[in-house]
Amino acid sequence: MRRITENWLIDVDKTYESWVEEDSLVFAKAGRTIWIDCWGDGDEPSRQEIIDLIKTEASPDRDDLFETDEGGVYKYAYCLVEFEDGGRRFAVYAFAVVEGNYLQVAIYFDDPQDKPWGEAFARAIEYSPLAE
Repeated sequence: MRRITENWLIDVDKTYESWVEEDSLVFAKAGRTIWIDCWGDGDEPSRQEIIDLIKTEASPDRDDLFETDEGGVYKYAYCLVEFEDGGRRFAVYAFAVVEGNYLQVAIYFDDPQDKPWGEAFARAIEYSPLAE
């Protein structure tokens, strides 16, 4: 697991290149790209506000993968096939939410057989605050 903020861990190995682009943390290697944004200041927004927003703004064309709420961490992910510039791309959009903080993750892959990898990546996100 790799710590990406004071609170969040993801399961990405060292074979991925990483950089920051447009305030997003990006990991990529051939055929797979992961964009991550962390939102919230620890107090705002509220957990329920974000859960409601995620569900309201989720694409109507989505294929829901999972929704869990364990140990104070709400996770939701769905899959989409997107058509762009005459081509198609496969994506898993994932969210991990705690009170005052959440991750928004876009997981893109070229091969539709990588969908289980995208789902496993989303499920493996961990909330683990550093001890003060």
